[in-house]
Amino acid sequence: MSEIKLDEIEWKETKPKTIERIMAEGIITVTQLLQYTTKELAEKIGAGEDTVEKVIKQAITQYGRIYESGLEVLEKQKKLWVLSTGSAEFNRILGGGLWSQGVTEVIGK
Repeated sequence: MSEIKLDEIEWKETKPKTIERIMAEGIITVTQLLQYTTKELAEKIGAGEDTVEKVIKQAITQYGRIYESGLEVLEKQKKLWVLSTGSAEFNRILGGGLWSQGVTEVIGK
């Protein structure tokens, strides 16, 4: 999927000046935009958090992503399981053992 540029989106709830201010800060694509929190972006462009929240939500809609709340992430994590390594100390270091849906790399002697 190619990068979606901010000036390619039809902004329905956002003034063109807001997008211009964002792009003036070097934030050209949706991917770059989504690297900022609402607060960070608001401070960077000198806008209110409500304004920036609308921009981010619309960008996510255009980009095809959705918000996932902390509670939703927590529910997903509850479905994961942990496999013991057989060593209490190693399990402690790994946060309980080897987690499902994850990658664990161990190197060294």
